[in-house]
Amino acid sequence: MKRGLITLARLKNAGWIAAFVALCVVWGYEAMNASQQSRSRDDTGIWICPILGKCGPAGTPGLGTW
Repeated sequence: MKRGLITLARLKNAGWIAAFVALCVVWGYEAMNASQQSRSRDDTGIWICPILGKCGPAGTPGLGTW
């Protein structure tokens, strides 16, 4: 009887792990899809991030200021 309970517990854990992995895959796909759609044609993908202040692509107004 004890062996059956251990197997059931492992199966339950495997289900949660599979659900978590599926959620991560869907979230990653959505994040990549959204970031590709929000890019303009002139975007180089290079961001400037000073230690303090705003981050953004070159030419962002107020870059490096609070």
